[in-house]
Amino acid sequence: MAIVHKTNTQVLAAPGAIFNAKIETDEIVMDNFGAVHFVIMSGEGATKKIDVEIIATDAEGKNEQVLTEQEITVGGKNTTTIVADADRIAKGGFDRIYLKADNAALAAVNGAIIAIKTNERYSQ
Repeated sequence: MAIVHKTNTQVLAAPGAIFNAKIETDEIVMDNFGAVHFVIMSGEGATKKIDVEIIATDAEGKNEQVLTEQEITVGGKNTTTIVADADRIAKGGFDRIYLKADNAALAAVNGAIIAIKTNERYSQ
């Protein structure tokens, strides 16, 4: 039996001055994965606190639910990882998630955000 290997990593915000405006990433479809790890990296500069939300949504984008709200520090070469569990997402009737940070414009430092899908659940 062969294991299906999919692209498990997505760049959601390319390296650069991403913390100078609101952030809303592309949706990540949770097909066949048990979790997504959002890795939020920031470079040198003054540290600022920003509020990050992980939001579950459906394919039509009509229904949403905030799964996680977390205050993180950006600047000062910080890295934060937030994990979203697929079972928790599915219990709400959702199949995709995205990251949002409304007050990111407060932090004028460089950074990047990647998403890593883990725990492949099905084989071919």
